[in-house]
Amino acid sequence: MTGANNARRDDNRRNDNRRDDQRNRGVRSSVNQSPNATNAAGAVNRQPIAFIVALVVIAVIITLLAIAQSHAAVSRHEGYRTAQAQTAQASEPEPSNGSASAQSSGAASDAASGTASNAAAGASASADGSASASAQSVDWQDATGGAYPDVSQVQDLNVQVSLAGQRVYIKDGDTTLYTMICSSGMDDTTPHGTFTVQSRGENFFNPTEQMGANWWVSFQGDYLFHTVPTDANGDYIVSECEKLGRPASHGCVRLSVSDAKWIYDNVPDGTTVVIA
Repeated sequence: MTGANNARRDDNRRNDNRRDDQRNRGVRSSVNQSPNATNAAGAVNRQPIAFIVALVVIAVIITLLAIAQSHAAVSRHEGYRTAQAQTAQASEPEPSNGSASAQSSGAASDAASGTASNAAAGASASADGSASASAQSVDWQDATGGAYPDVSQVQDLNVQVSLAGQRVYIKDGDTTLYTMICSSGMDDTTPHGTFTVQSRGENFFNPTEQMGANWWVSFQGDYLFHTVPTDANGDYIVSECEKLGRPASHGCVRLSVSDAKWIYDNVPDGTTVVIA
């Protein structure tokens, strides 16, 4: 009996040891699995955080680009007031000396007709002076080229700007339909090249320079056709308006009030604009 009891006790101890071993293995397995589960959960949690950070970075970049574009627009218009005292460039090409040559040859060929020659010379000088005065005092409110054309049926409408002549030409292909007097940018700040009409609006105002304009049409970003300048109250600044016909802006193309309104109404988006 004693031997049998001892055998049973030994069996019980072995069974207890096996159970303890099984429990220990289960605990170790659970402990080993926990870090993996934690890492997986952490990876899942980090994914939305990374996505949010990416969105924030994109938003910051877009904001910085918008600020940079705004600063560029302001800088292009800076200098309006400070540049008013600069020497103005003549808007018209030098008058041909053909008339003067004709007068000189006429006077030399016939001394007996001196009185008539002098009268003719006086009339010619008067006409030249009148033309010069006209160039100095452009009507900045009305049409600068006479009656406007009907361009509703024009097949190849395009706009060409002559920086040397300070003129805007409305064309059908190579045929000029209308000519406007303009003022481009001082110091050659109006861009050269081929562009297209992009957008338009009734008015704008630049608080930094205390200047604005009406009837603007964009041909490249912040470069516009628009009226002569207005002040904070929307009134035209006469001292600036009287510069029409010579470079006076900081890159845009100024027009008379009537001419700017006509382009606003009649030149559609997508129209080619060539500036040279």
